[in-house]
Amino acid sequence: TNLAMLLAARHDPARVCIVDADLQFGDVCLVLQLEPKLTIVNAAHELHRLDEPLLESLLTTHPSGLRVLAAPLEPAFAVEISTAAMTEIITKLRGMFDYVIVETASLIDELLLSLLERADQVLFVLDMDLPSVYNDKMDLETLRMLKFAASKVQLVLNRSNARARLDEKEIERSLKLKISAAIPSVGMV
Repeated sequence: TNLAMLLAARHDPARVCIVDADLQFGDVCLVLQLEPKLTIVNAAHELHRLDEPLLESLLTTHPSGLRVLAAPLEPAFAVEISTAAMTEIITKLRGMFDYVIVETASLIDELLLSLLERADQVLFVLDMDLPSVYNDKMDLETLRMLKFAASKVQLVLNRSNARARLDEKEIERSLKLKISAAIPSVGMV
């Protein structure tokens, strides 16, 4: 979410879209203080006739101009969105926006692997705490075992100016990946 807000602040916000692909427990709208009326479930139900105007009508607009495709409002609705539907929706969004950020669940499953395969860049957004480092280490090792293209993966520190900081060189050694960028906490979005 911080990355999407940063891109929206530095570019035309109407050309930036974030998709909450954490289909059971998505929190992008919560973080952005939005109350969506329509979600990705609506897009999946209309997939047979989903064109750009219809898809645009399903997006929620943040006051900054950033567009959001919200996760389902209830965890039970996640089963209504297939991997094929999700990838088709994101393909359509890529034609509509300069930047499409896909926020995912931290679960390596068929959906995540499908999204990763189609991504131009994969940003592992890492908070400066041990559980986050540990989880990213396990995920990166899994991707290496699956022979995922390492050239697509970048490590981004989130809340890089937090008081409780870990040693960045130690993080890089542990994850076997250089830190590419840092996003500071800047208060409420």
